[in-house]
Amino acid sequence: MSRRTILFAAGGSGGHLFPAIAVAEELQCLDSELRIGIVASDKEIDRSILARTPFERHHLAAISPSRLLRQPWTVLTENWRAWQAARQLIQEQSPSVVIGCGGFASVPLVFAAIRAGIPVVLLEQNLIPGRANVWLSRWATRVCLSFEETRTHLPRSVQHRAGVVTVTGNPVRRSMLPTEPPTSRLSNQLLILGGSQGARHLNEAVVEWVASRPAAIRGWHLIHQTGAGDQSAIAQRYALLSDFLRAEAVEFIADPGVYYRSVTLVIARAGATSLAELACLGAPTVLVPLPTAARDHQTANARWYADQGAARLVIQGATPSQTAVTLATVVAPLLADYTLRHPLRQAISYAARPDAAAVVGQIITRMTPAADTK
Repeated sequence: MSRRTILFAAGGSGGHLFPAIAVAEELQCLDSELRIGIVASDKEIDRSILARTPFERHHLAAISPSRLLRQPWTVLTENWRAWQAARQLIQEQSPSVVIGCGGFASVPLVFAAIRAGIPVVLLEQNLIPGRANVWLSRWATRVCLSFEETRTHLPRSVQHRAGVVTVTGNPVRRSMLPTEPPTSRLSNQLLILGGSQGARHLNEAVVEWVASRPAAIRGWHLIHQTGAGDQSAIAQRYALLSDFLRAEAVEFIADPGVYYRSVTLVIARAGATSLAELACLGAPTVLVPLPTAARDHQTANARWYADQGAARLVIQGATPSQTAVTLATVVAPLLADYTLRHPLRQAISYAARPDAAAVVGQIITRMTPAADTK
């Protein structure tokens, strides 16, 4: 019996990788005979995340086109090499299906699969789709969306192709799914998430808010994911405030589900994968979307949740000091009053799609031919 192979093209950030891992987990449960590989960028964050998974992993040195004007030769040569490596990988692995999870890191492998006539499934996490998925969707066999509103941002030719576009929700890992019975939320615990790579503006705004209003935060326990570049500086600033709060500054939280289940409140960027995970575990959340994210997709994500009553929205100011003032206005009442947090928890839970990985897994399974027997 020859094993069938499924390849995922993802990477560049946890927001693209984690949905790939979620669907890979589901496929492994549906069919233990599948051979599953995840092809990511060679960034350290990708290597670190994938090292914790049981799946085969490959790394391509793709470079974001955003650097084209600054480093044209480097971008062109490295991406050409990534494309050549992707073609070779397709030839060696002969995958039954390739799943593209968005971002520049997915393009070489997905395009190589399209050229080789291999079925392609695209997963789009954000309300406003990324340029890579918009372009690749013209040749995709299936396109799985997290939001119904995303459909209108796809090419008209894709929108009008029957049976191509499906709203599945954003797949989340099994460790992010609800447990029975649900975990009780801890008193006075605040989680700050800047994304898998940190967020300097948000980091500085939170510390400035905390330092300027000690009465509002006194007695609280803060867990602050800072990213590698800011961890030391943020830890030092929190050390000066240790008389009135306990604060932990960590580079990266590999298993945030432990905190999502129990914390009193979350302050986060508005990456779609983090939002899907927070929704599945019903975490009351304040969102500070990154305004410079591609196509301002984080603001669109955050507004969707805010419009459902599933999160509070803070628009980032021109400086961290301005953002700190707005944070104080929005967050302080939530810290002080459970009756303000509880509706957020209910509404974000209603927005959850805990079955998304299973739905996508079924779509892929139906596209995968039965194993050959000899």
